[in-house]
Amino acid sequence: MLTVIYIIVFTGILLKLRTFIFKNVIYIPPGFEACLSGNISRKRATLHRLKQQREIGSIPPHYPNGWFALLESQELKRGAIVDIHALGLHLVAWRADTGSAQVSNAVCSCGANLATVGNIVEDVIVCSSHGLDFNSVHSICGSKSEQKPRSYPGMFTTLERNGFLYLWYHAEGLKPHYYPEEFEQIITGRWKCRARAKNELYAHIQDIRENEADVNHFEYTHKDGFALGLKSDMSEWSIWRILDLTSFEFEGHWTPGENKHQSVLILDTGLGIFILHWNNILVDMKLLICYTPVGPMKLQGIKRLYCSPWIPSLFVSYIMTLIEANSCKDARVWNRKKHIRSPCLTAEDSCIKGFRKWCLQFYSM
Repeated sequence: MLTVIYIIVFTGILLKLRTFIFKNVIYIPPGFEACLSGNISRKRATLHRLKQQREIGSIPPHYPNGWFALLESQELKRGAIVDIHALGLHLVAWRADTGSAQVSNAVCSCGANLATVGNIVEDVIVCSSHGLDFNSVHSICGSKSEQKPRSYPGMFTTLERNGFLYLWYHAEGLKPHYYPEEFEQIITGRWKCRARAKNELYAHIQDIRENEADVNHFEYTHKDGFALGLKSDMSEWSIWRILDLTSFEFEGHWTPGENKHQSVLILDTGLGIFILHWNNILVDMKLLICYTPVGPMKLQGIKRLYCSPWIPSLFVSYIMTLIEANSCKDARVWNRKKHIRSPCLTAEDSCIKGFRKWCLQFYSM
């Protein structure tokens, strides 16, 4: 048993060293690594050309309705004001000294950018340009010289859970009819966030989430194991292939959940949040993954891995490295995928049809 643990830890160290040694000077989105070479200018030019050549297809609306993670809670300190672009909106988030976090349109009713000229007074953000204040409770704004404040529709419904600041988005302005799930282990502090990752993807959010309904792809895309990452085409005697101690076998079937907004194979909460849960005699952990559209065909992905503090840090880092390597295999497809509205599906792909039907509830057509 100890030998297995030592091998896993040693492999994790090697993977970390590999990531450090081959770290790129510019940010390269997952899935583009294999096709970029040369100096920084050439990489940028190649990346731009690949994005321009992309065939998008007949995609659904870029911004579905639901809960989406804008930030990790730790990124918004007390007294901080953050400028955010997401879901086709220009937003500003702030945290008052009381600890409450709020989000509104970044553009004040006088046209100023609150992320630049705003100041926090108690739990309200005040535009220093004209003295207008924005109340997070009553969604109103006004100035000290006015007896009656004017209504302001720029406040958004937010929620902090599981280390994320979530925002409710609905194209028609409807109120939330479901909420992200809470977990007792995280609320009580028995589990801590032991690893996290953030990256960008150039895809539609539905294509990312369709990955779980496309159960047949696991056997082919991930058959070589986790540790190989993008290097699944390496030679049989490569050191990374020899050290790859993992393999991947998947059996499952995607189905909608009892609650309309959830599904069963992986716990989904709308299109923006899904949770993976591992539970065996050795470990018990949850991986929370949130994808948020920050622009047309551009997503922000955040992963937070929660587990007990007694699990060794090297083992947690190893698990997260394997997860990221596996995600990169999918990203090679996501970042170039053309969305076909009526694909030719076999009987084994019936889950995809059911998944797309389930997704319709999150769009205002």
